Parts: sequence; C-alpha cells; structure tokens
Amino acid sequence: MKSKKSNDNILKVSEGKIKVDSNLIPIVNGINDSIIRYLENHFMIDIYIGDDEYIIQGYPEKLSLILAIFENLISIAKKNGHIPFDEVRLLVEQAEQNNLLTSENRLKNSIKLQRIGKKIEPKTENQIHYFESMAKYDLTICYGPAGTGKTYLAVGFALQQLFSSNYKRIILTRPVVEAGEKLGFLPGDFIEKISPYLKPLYDSIFDIVGSQTYEYLIHSDIIEIIPLAYMRGRTLNDAIIILDEAQNATYSQLKMFLTRMGFHSKVIITGDITQIDLEKKSDSGLSSIIELFKSIKDISIIEFEKKDIIRHSLVRKMLNVLEEYEQKIQK
Repeated sequence: MKSKKSNDNILKVSEGKIKVDSNLIPIVNGINDSIIRYLENHFMIDIYIGDDEYIIQGYPEKLSLILAIFENLISIAKKNGHIPFDEVRLLVEQAEQNNLLTSENRLKNSIKLQRIGKKIEPKTENQIHYFESMAKYDLTICYGPAGTGKTYLAVGFALQQLFSSNYKRIILTRPVVEAGEKLGFLPGDFIEKISPYLKPLYDSIFDIVGSQTYEYLIHSDIIEIIPLAYMRGRTLNDAIIILDEAQNATYSQLKMFLTRMGFHSKVIITGDITQIDLEKKSDSGLSSIIELFKSIKDISIIEFEKKDIIRHSLVRKMLNVLEEYEQKIQK
C-alpha cells in the first residue's frame, strides 16, 4: 500500500475504504496524482492507494462526502476513460453544498442517444429537475446564467425524443438581436447576416450527433433553425420547439411565439435575464412571462444559479466579481 501524503496535524479518528478496478486507479488519481493531491489538500485528509482500493482517513463528518465523491470519480473513469479536472471541482462543490449527486442518480436521469451512442448527463440537481420537467410538461421555461447548459440540454433532450420517434421534427429559434454590432455592417445577404446569431444552435447539434447525422437532419428539414420573426403565422404540430436567448424577445414576440404551439407539441424556452441585448432592457418580455406563468400549474419554470455553471471554473468566479461591480455602479 502506497501513501500519497502524511499530515501529522490531522487527527485520524475515522477510516473508509472503497474498492476499485486496478486499471482505473491511474485515471482516478489524475495526471501526476493531481486529483488525489487536490482532495487531500482541500479536505485535509490522508488518502492511501492500494492495489485495488483507496483508504481514506480523516474527520468522520467529511468521510461520507469524500467516499461519495470517489464513487462518482470511479463511475466517470469507467464511462469516459478520463476525468476532466473541472469535473472534480464540481463534485467537491456539490458535496460541500450537500447536493452531491450519486452516480446512480446521474445515470438514471441521463439522456442516451441510442443511434449515435452519445450520452448527455445532468451534473446538478437543477439540471436533473430540468430534464424531468422537459419530459413531463408541454411548456418548460428555464432561465439563469451562461454556462449552466440551458440550451445544450434542451437540444439533447429534443434529439432523444426525435430519435425515439416521439416527435417528427425539431424547431430551434432565436431573436436576431445585435450585441454591440449592427447587422448592416456585416457582409452578405440577409441569410448570411443572421447565420452568426443562429450558429450556437447549429454547434450544439453538431457536437451531439456528429457531422453525418447533422448534415442529414439539417438538409432534410427534420431540424429547422430560424429567426424568431419567421415564426409568425405558423402552427407547429408534432414538434419540439426551442426558443433560445428569450431575454432578447419582447413581450409581443413571446406572445406570438407561444401561440404557435400546435397539437402534440412541446415548447422549451431558455434565457438569461441578466444579459439583455435590446436597446431598452425594459423591452424584454421574459421576466413578465415568467411572473405571469408562475400561477399556471401545467407550466414548469426553472431557475438555474451560479452553482449550476459547468464551464471553466473561472466563469463562476468572474460572474461573482462582475455582479458586485454592476451593483456598485447602479447605486
């Protein structure tokens, strides 16, 4: 048995063991044992590595959380063959917030796209709630900061439903609103000008299904990606309709969009009310719609928080600093 670290200042009053396939130990340890060192330093514990087990020694109140983290790390190592370091940080944060998701819960709520083998998993409790709501409700509104997976998870869910033959097509739409640049300054005709605004939706599909399936779905119009203004006058049946960046839609645009809902349709609205690009932020209708629809039981409204951010760990830190700065200048 090999000791990774000894700390005489720790009172070792409890010990836990977790079995692991010996082939997975180098993956769970991380590059140059970076994951083990991080866990030891963060929780002030000792971790001993055996041929097929980890032995964790430390304070008993921390032990159950650390063992749960190891269960998740082993599960990730089995499925992916590697463990991104940001995933480790996320698991630790969830443990400290008493919101740690066991591998069993995460797998139960994962999306498996059988035809292409891609699996998309919720990583926070709010994301699990989001998945469950999209399955249960015909209208789900999800809002919160960037990096929480609002759009990516919605697209993944829609593709799963499409491949399961539950719906015939997917409609993805966004308001075409400039964020500091005017459309007239961009080269090309109107379609070429709006393409950059819709590209994040194309990117999500491409990442999930790969190039060949992507080309087939787009060119056969099974998936349609259009500006929000082009939704007027349409009634959409047997479809999943996703409105992205809804904070940049006015109240009247949202009303128009919502009335496009046809028979056997499911609507998902995503947005971030802190990143409104309209010239008058008060023109955004998303906050009004959220407040008005809270009284309707058949509609699910989910708010993501900074703890749900699954991008680089710096994103959450930067948002905290930026929000403090914005509060100061508003006073």
